Amino acid sequence: MVEGGAPGVARIATEPLSGGCAGGGILTIGEVYGGGGGGGFQLASRTTIRFEGVGAIDASGGGGAPAGLNLGGTGGGAGGNIVLEAPQVVLTGAGVALSTKGGGGGGASAGATLGGYGADGGTGATPAMGGTSPLGIAGGHGGAAGP
Repeated sequence: MVEGGAPGVARIATEPLSGGCAGGGILTIGEVYGGGGGGGFQLASRTTIRFEGVGAIDASGGGGAPAGLNLGGTGGGAGGNIVLEAPQVVLTGAGVALSTKGGGGGGASAGATLGGYGADGGTGATPAMGGTSPLGIAGGHGGAAGP
């Protein structure tokens, strides 16, 4: 299916298969890394790929972290890739999820109080929340929109 639910073929260049990139980090006294990038998953069939009922494939990015005292938080990781190759792909059931969302950014620190961690991308319908800072300012939310 392509945009609007019309039958057709959607082609996205994903060769070679790769995962998402890690979120941006901060270099200070020690290295602070951003959230991990989502994974890469490919499944091929000569006939049909069918997901029914419940189950998830989650290739979402990881949440960012607080970087240190008086610093901003690190970036959330980018979502990865899920490639399903078959003449027919069937997804039925409210519990079926394929997710490649980005992770939320880490919250900034204020004074001697660290900010919070950003949420992992996960399989929910909403973007991953960014970590909050002691001043109540959230890190950036992860991405949730698809092509």
